[in-house]
Amino acid sequence: MKISLSLEGANVVIEIRDFGIGMPKNILNNLFRMDSPTTRQGTSGEKGTGYGMPLVREYLQMMNGSIEVFSQEVDTSDFVRGTQVILRLPH
Repeated sequence: MKISLSLEGANVVIEIRDFGIGMPKNILNNLFRMDSPTTRQGTSGEKGTGYGMPLVREYLQMMNGSIEVFSQEVDTSDFVRGTQVILRLPH
């Protein structure tokens, strides 16, 4: 796992990157939907409710921030398998 913090203009950018199993497209496409909870068992057998990411996005939007998530289950020339989450918050 890699966590980094940087400044981009008027924003603080927090980037969280793991190199785990990644997420399939059907989960990634519905990740922020409250009406379609997305969850699956993690690499250590942990379970979730599927409602965490929609709540994170709502809270960030209330603070004029944003979130982006990129994920792949296999390595490509552009992206190593895993998940990348980018949070942007005004400072």
